[in-house]
Parts: sequence; structure tokens; C-alpha cells
Amino acid sequence: MANERDFSGAYSVVPILHKDSGEVHDVAVPADLTLGDLHGILLNSGYHGAETKPTAEGAVENSDAFRRNAKKAVTQSVMGVVDKGKGGEAGFTVQRSGTTSPVEWQPDEDPTSSGHIKQKIESEDLGALHTHDYRHSATPSADDIEAAQKAHRVIWVTSRAGLFSVDPSGKVEQIFSKPDWYKQGKK
Repeated sequence: MANERDFSGAYSVVPILHKDSGEVHDVAVPADLTLGDLHGILLNSGYHGAETKPTAEGAVENSDAFRRNAKKAVTQSVMGVVDKGKGGEAGFTVQRSGTTSPVEWQPDEDPTSSGHIKQKIESEDLGALHTHDYRHSATPSADDIEAAQKAHRVIWVTSRAGLFSVDPSGKVEQIFSKPDWYKQGKK
């Protein structure tokens, strides 16, 4: 079969709970398979691990680093409109440890378009945040939902309507409803 792998090399057998059936299946995992790739394969195969979002108390959205970078991203997005005369998206990635990458800004191609930031999400990343300026939808777009599903990571969108998350299954949730949520006290 095309989907079979050669397991003649090193591998581990991992017990995995199948959410729909409630059965525990022993799955052979090649030693060279990254955790991120394994997670993606399991999500696409009907296996779901623990909740993919952190709890409210320990949520990455409440961390100082996440809020600080979100504020920088919003500021860069707004400054692009004011200083450069064109819109764009700004964003950063978040590692599973909570560490954030530097904020990057991607200008729109022309003053009438609403472009998309290009972010590379690595296997050690929890996800990525980006802004939607006044020319973008205030909520996550179909492209944002598709990106979360393809990357098997969380995509956060901050806009004039607050902060949204898109989980790896494509479910959209509004986390904060104020545009300056990053200035508010923690939950």
C-alpha cells in the first residue's frame, strides 16, 4: 500500500486513545518522526490528544511576552498605514515554551488590496499570531482556518474586534472582545 512505512528501523510503540471509539490503539512510531509530525498525523486520523488550548489560568494569551508582542504587532500594523500609506499584517510565532519570535510586518501589495503575512510555523511552535487591519475582516478568514488545519497549530488573529483563536480542527473562538485586550489585566 502507498501509506505503509518501512518499520525495519528503530521505532517505539505508543498507546493512543481514539476519541470517537474510546479504544486505545498501539501505534508504531518511527524514531525519526518529529513530535509535530506525529501530532499532525494523529489529528488527521481521528486521534485527538489532550485539549490543544491551554487553560485560562495558564493560557499563553495571558503571558507578558504574548501581550507585549501583540501590542508591537498592532502598532506596526497601524504605523504601516500611517507612515507608509499602505496596510499590512504584522505577526509572530509562539513556541510551546511560550517564547515568542520577533514581530514581522508584511505590507499589502498595493493600497487597495488586503494581503496576507507569510509566517513559517516550526514543529516546536504552538502557533502564530497576526493582525487584521481595517481592510481585513475583523474575524479570522477562511485562509486563517485553512492555515490552522494545514499546520496543525493554533492561529491567533487580533483585530478591531479583539483576539480570536483558530484551533487545529478549524474551530474559531473569541478570546477577548476589546481591540486593546493586550493592555487589560490577566484573566
